[in-house]
Amino acid sequence: MITIQRIGFLQVYNEIDWINYAIEHALKLCDKLIIIEGSQFSSFKNIPERSNDGTLEIIHKWFDEYPKEIELINTIRKNPNYRENQASNFNLVLKKCEKGDYLIPLDADEFYFNKYIKKIIEITEEGKIDYLISTGPNFAFSFNWRLILSSADLKYKQTLFKKNNKLKFVKTHKPVKHGPNKVVDESGDCLVHYKWVRPYERMFIRHLTSGFYDNMVDWFDKNWNKIDLKENKKYNYYGGYFYLEKYDGPHPKILDSHPWRLIEDIRKKD
Repeated sequence: MITIQRIGFLQVYNEIDWINYAIEHALKLCDKLIIIEGSQFSSFKNIPERSNDGTLEIIHKWFDEYPKEIELINTIRKNPNYRENQASNFNLVLKKCEKGDYLIPLDADEFYFNKYIKKIIEITEEGKIDYLISTGPNFAFSFNWRLILSSADLKYKQTLFKKNNKLKFVKTHKPVKHGPNKVVDESGDCLVHYKWVRPYERMFIRHLTSGFYDNMVDWFDKNWNKIDLKENKKYNYYGGYFYLEKYDGPHPKILDSHPWRLIEDIRKKD
């Protein structure tokens, strides 16, 4: 009998505020967790290659406790474009999956609800689907404000994949040649993503390096600390706009003890 495994894939860099929760969450969902750590921004020589905020020390503590379940790998930095490096990291982890295993990408700041984790385990153990798309809200500045981007779908999406002989990832870690059998859960109740819940310094690095839009850093410098937490007010955003909605719904219980859980605006937490 072939045993299907769920291989979690977590890319992290300076995630001291989330890494404990992220690893605990991943071990509930995955049979094995592969952590790829380090800056993928090889074109930014002034950014340290390895986490230097305490993230690595926490990862090693978890590894010492779960040496069979956790594997730690340095990030790939062979390409000047970090999206190409991300794709290379995805393909590296895919090589560690056997045919029929499920690869589950995870971000340090995204968390499935416990009820949905049970659903994922049931679906993957059946082994019939090729990929599962799950949806949930994005958050900005705190756990209390949902972020709506005009240029994207209203829901955040995350996808897991079943390995076949052809599946691979290309630039922007987009999957190609995955199988046809899919399940899409559009309920928005699967997971949550704390997209913009970061200290100023960490958000600055994100805007500096990502290069998704022109003038990102200029926009960040001029606007970030001037954004008021007001419901449904539109703010310019790299030529588009975003707005905030007050959120009074549930969060994953694993985050009940998070130090920012009850802070209205982490930009002013000090």
